[in-house]
Amino acid sequence: MLGLLVLWEIAALTGIWPRQVLVPLEQIGATLLAMASSGELERHLSASLYRLGCGFLTGSVVGVSTGVAMALSRNVHRLLWPTFTCIRQVPTIAFIPLLILFFDVEDSFKIVIVAVASFFPSALATHDAVRDIPASHREVARLYRMPLAPFLARVILPATMPQVLTGLRLGLTRG
Repeated sequence: MLGLLVLWEIAALTGIWPRQVLVPLEQIGATLLAMASSGELERHLSASLYRLGCGFLTGSVVGVSTGVAMALSRNVHRLLWPTFTCIRQVPTIAFIPLLILFFDVEDSFKIVIVAVASFFPSALATHDAVRDIPASHREVARLYRMPLAPFLARVILPATMPQVLTGLRLGLTRG
Protein backbone atom coordinates (compact mmCIF):
# COMPACT_ATOMS: atom_id res chain seq x y z
CA MET A 1 0.00 0.00 0.00
CA LEU A 2 2.78 2.36 0.93
CA GLY A 3 4.58 1.51 -2.30
CA LEU A 4 1.48 2.40 -4.30
CA LEU A 5 1.26 5.77 -2.56
CA VAL A 6 4.95 6.44 -3.27
CA LEU A 7 4.47 5.56 -6.95
CA TRP A 8 1.42 7.82 -7.06
CA GLU A 9 3.36 10.75 -5.61
CA ILE A 10 6.32 10.21 -7.95
CA ALA A 11 4.04 9.99 -10.99
CA ALA A 12 2.15 13.11 -9.92
CA LEU A 13 5.27 15.18 -9.26
CA THR A 14 7.14 14.14 -12.42
CA GLY A 15 4.23 15.15 -14.60
CA ILE A 16 3.67 11.80 -16.31
CA TRP A 17 -0.03 12.64 -16.24
CA PRO A 18 -1.54 16.11 -16.05
CA ARG A 19 -2.49 17.41 -12.58
CA GLN A 20 -6.19 17.15 -13.53
CA VAL A 21 -5.77 13.39 -13.96
CA LEU A 22 -3.37 12.52 -11.14
CA VAL A 23 -3.47 14.98 -8.24
CA PRO A 24 -0.48 15.04 -5.87
CA LEU A 25 -1.11 13.58 -2.42
CA GLU A 26 -0.26 16.79 -0.55
CA GLN A 27 -2.94 18.66 -2.52
CA ILE A 28 -5.48 15.94 -1.64
CA GLY A 29 -4.49 16.14 2.03
CA ALA A 30 -4.73 19.94 2.09
CA THR A 31 -8.17 19.86 0.46
CA LEU A 32 -9.34 17.18 2.89
CA LEU A 33 -8.21 19.24 5.89
CA ALA A 34 -9.80 22.42 4.50
CA MET A 35 -13.12 20.65 3.87
CA ALA A 36 -13.06 19.01 7.31
CA SER A 37 -12.32 22.26 9.13
CA SER A 38 -15.02 24.21 7.26
CA GLY A 39 -17.69 21.55 7.91
CA GLU A 40 -18.21 20.96 4.20
CA LEU A 41 -16.95 17.37 4.39
CA GLU A 42 -19.40 16.50 7.16
CA ARG A 43 -22.30 18.06 5.23
CA HIS A 44 -21.51 16.13 2.04
CA LEU A 45 -20.87 12.89 3.92
CA SER A 46 -24.13 13.11 5.85
CA ALA A 47 -26.08 13.84 2.64
CA SER A 48 -24.52 10.81 0.93
CA LEU A 49 -25.21 8.54 3.89
CA TYR A 50 -28.82 9.77 4.02
CA ARG A 51 -29.32 8.90 0.33
CA LEU A 52 -27.67 5.52 0.84
CA GLY A 53 -29.79 4.75 3.89
CA CYS A 54 -33.10 5.74 2.29
CA GLY A 55 -32.36 3.97 -0.98
CA PHE A 56 -31.05 0.81 0.65
CA LEU A 57 -33.97 0.61 3.07
CA THR A 58 -36.52 1.10 0.28
CA GLY A 59 -34.83 -1.32 -2.13
CA SER A 60 -34.30 -3.96 0.55
CA VAL A 61 -37.83 -3.90 1.92
CA VAL A 62 -39.37 -4.06 -1.54
CA GLY A 63 -36.81 -6.67 -2.63
CA VAL A 64 -37.35 -8.99 0.33
CA SER A 65 -41.13 -8.65 0.02
CA THR A 66 -41.02 -9.37 -3.69
CA GLY A 67 -38.72 -12.35 -3.18
CA VAL A 68 -41.02 -13.86 -0.55
CA ALA A 69 -44.10 -13.24 -2.71
CA MET A 70 -42.51 -14.80 -5.79
CA ALA A 71 -41.33 -17.84 -3.83
CA LEU A 72 -44.61 -18.53 -2.00
CA SER A 73 -47.17 -17.78 -4.72
CA ARG A 74 -47.16 -19.52 -8.08
CA ASN A 75 -49.31 -16.78 -9.58
CA VAL A 76 -46.96 -14.01 -8.45
CA HIS A 77 -44.00 -16.07 -9.66
CA ARG A 78 -45.56 -16.56 -13.10
CA LEU A 79 -46.42 -12.87 -13.29
CA LEU A 80 -43.14 -11.34 -12.10
CA TRP A 81 -40.33 -13.85 -12.68
CA PRO A 82 -39.82 -13.39 -16.46
CA THR A 83 -39.70 -9.59 -16.20
CA PHE A 84 -37.60 -9.75 -13.03
CA THR A 85 -35.08 -12.06 -14.69
CA CYS A 86 -34.79 -9.85 -17.77
CA ILE A 87 -34.45 -6.56 -15.91
CA ARG A 88 -31.94 -7.83 -13.35
CA GLN A 89 -29.51 -8.59 -16.19
CA VAL A 90 -29.34 -4.90 -17.06
CA PRO A 91 -26.59 -2.99 -15.22
CA THR A 92 -27.91 -0.36 -12.82
CA ILE A 93 -25.97 2.35 -14.63
CA ALA A 94 -28.08 1.71 -17.74
CA PHE A 95 -31.17 2.91 -15.86
CA ILE A 96 -29.68 6.36 -15.25
CA PRO A 97 -30.92 8.13 -18.44
CA LEU A 98 -34.45 6.80 -17.98
CA LEU A 99 -34.53 7.70 -14.29
CA ILE A 100 -33.22 11.21 -15.01
CA LEU A 101 -36.28 11.74 -17.21
CA PHE A 102 -38.60 10.79 -14.34
CA PHE A 103 -36.79 12.19 -11.29
CA ASP A 104 -34.44 14.93 -12.55
CA VAL A 105 -30.98 14.98 -10.95
CA GLU A 106 -32.11 15.72 -7.40
CA ASP A 107 -31.97 13.63 -4.23
CA SER A 108 -34.93 11.49 -5.26
CA PHE A 109 -33.06 10.33 -8.37
CA LYS A 110 -30.03 9.32 -6.31
CA ILE A 111 -32.19 7.49 -3.78
CA VAL A 112 -33.99 5.59 -6.56
CA ILE A 113 -30.67 4.54 -8.14
CA VAL A 114 -29.53 3.10 -4.80
CA ALA A 115 -32.92 1.42 -4.31
CA VAL A 116 -32.77 -0.20 -7.76
CA ALA A 117 -29.20 -1.37 -7.13
CA SER A 118 -30.11 -2.95 -3.79
CA PHE A 119 -33.48 -4.36 -4.89
CA PHE A 120 -32.30 -7.15 -7.17
CA PRO A 121 -29.71 -8.87 -4.91
CA SER A 122 -32.07 -8.84 -1.93
CA ALA A 123 -35.06 -10.07 -3.97
CA LEU A 124 -33.10 -12.87 -5.65
CA ALA A 125 -31.46 -14.05 -2.42
CA THR A 126 -34.81 -14.05 -0.62
CA HIS A 127 -36.54 -15.88 -3.46
CA ASP A 128 -33.87 -18.57 -3.56
CA ALA A 129 -33.79 -18.88 0.24
CA VAL A 130 -37.54 -19.39 0.51
CA ARG A 131 -37.50 -21.85 -2.38
CA ASP A 132 -34.72 -23.83 -0.66
CA ILE A 133 -36.77 -24.43 2.50
CA PRO A 134 -37.34 -28.19 2.77
CA ALA A 135 -40.79 -29.35 1.73
CA SER A 136 -41.19 -31.09 5.09
CA HIS A 137 -41.20 -27.69 6.84
CA ARG A 138 -44.00 -26.43 4.62
CA GLU A 139 -45.90 -29.69 5.01
CA VAL A 140 -45.83 -29.51 8.80
CA ALA A 141 -47.06 -25.89 8.70
CA ARG A 142 -49.86 -26.95 6.33
CA LEU A 143 -50.85 -29.87 8.61
CA TYR A 144 -51.10 -27.52 11.58
CA ARG A 145 -53.07 -25.07 9.41
CA MET A 146 -50.66 -22.32 10.34
CA PRO A 147 -51.83 -18.86 9.19
CA LEU A 148 -49.54 -16.78 6.97
CA ALA A 149 -48.13 -14.41 9.63
CA PRO A 150 -47.00 -17.16 12.05
CA PHE A 151 -45.75 -19.20 9.09
CA LEU A 152 -43.57 -16.29 8.00
CA ALA A 153 -42.34 -15.59 11.53
CA ARG A 154 -41.76 -19.17 12.73
CA VAL A 155 -40.78 -21.05 9.57
CA ILE A 156 -39.68 -18.71 6.77
CA LEU A 157 -37.72 -16.15 8.81
CA PRO A 158 -35.47 -18.55 10.76
CA ALA A 159 -34.86 -20.80 7.76
CA THR A 160 -33.93 -18.02 5.36
CA MET A 161 -32.07 -15.54 7.56
CA PRO A 162 -28.46 -16.40 6.49
CA GLN A 163 -29.21 -16.21 2.76
CA VAL A 164 -31.36 -13.08 3.11
CA LEU A 165 -28.62 -11.32 5.09
CA THR A 166 -26.13 -12.23 2.37
CA GLY A 167 -28.47 -10.72 -0.23
CA LEU A 168 -28.85 -7.58 1.86
CA ARG A 169 -25.08 -7.29 2.20
CA LEU A 170 -24.72 -7.59 -1.57
CA GLY A 171 -27.48 -5.02 -2.05
CA LEU A 172 -25.72 -2.60 0.29
CA THR A 173 -22.47 -3.10 -1.58
CA ARG A 174 -24.13 -2.39 -4.92
CA GLY A 175 -26.02 0.58 -3.51
